[in-house]
Amino acid sequence: MSSPLATRRAHPLPLALAGLGLAALLTGCGEYTGEEPSNVASDPSATASPSESPSESPTASESPSQSPTASESATASGPEGMLLTAEEMPGLSDATTWTEESTEPQGLEADGSSAVGACQLTPLHDIGATEAIQRTFSGPEGATATQVIATLADDKSVRQTHQVLVSWHDKCESTIEGSSVTELEEVTVPTGTAESYVVSYGSDAEASTWESVAINVSGTHISLVVIENQGMDYNYEKDKTPAVLAAKAVADKLS
Repeated sequence: MSSPLATRRAHPLPLALAGLGLAALLTGCGEYTGEEPSNVASDPSATASPSESPSESPTASESPSQSPTASESATASGPEGMLLTAEEMPGLSDATTWTEESTEPQGLEADGSSAVGACQLTPLHDIGATEAIQRTFSGPEGATATQVIATLADDKSVRQTHQVLVSWHDKCESTIEGSSVTELEEVTVPTGTAESYVVSYGSDAEASTWESVAINVSGTHISLVVIENQGMDYNYEKDKTPAVLAAKAVADKLS
């Protein structure tokens, strides 16, 4: 607008009228643009009033419900995300309810006391795992379940560690007095490979113990599940043993 005003300086009356019009225009604009920000700043309704707080609270309360989802997605690809939950762990029967007891790194005790199951001689760290995380469950009448997820450095390490687990199975019957160990059976799974077997030991029926064992291999991870029970006959259909069901459940988590 500087150019039109400059051309009108030779005409005082139009210039005066134009000046008055421009002043009115600027005054009107000043009232619109100037007062609105001042009103927003001074108006209590523009800030978080008590009446507005409840409407915002659900949004704030929704955040915690979203956090576990973000956390779960962040850990889903890690070893802990591959562990079965109490709901996913197969039971002794359909009525079995498991309670999660602990989730922690598998111990490094030199005496092998942190080994899982009768046939495992040492923690998985000792046979090539760079990381091993363990979850334990308790069930009815002293039943227990344990899962270990081991992370290996590469495919060669996976093969070697798996071979050790197989050798432990092969030697198990000769190392545990009064034990009986079934053949290592292949389990058909959609991801990786899986096997299962059963170990039973004990001198009489009431004191006898059996372990249903599942081994899964997928990528650079190995899962070992041991479901143990005492004083109960092991009567299951071949494709519905706790170990077979566990192997299939683990495969879904490893996919």
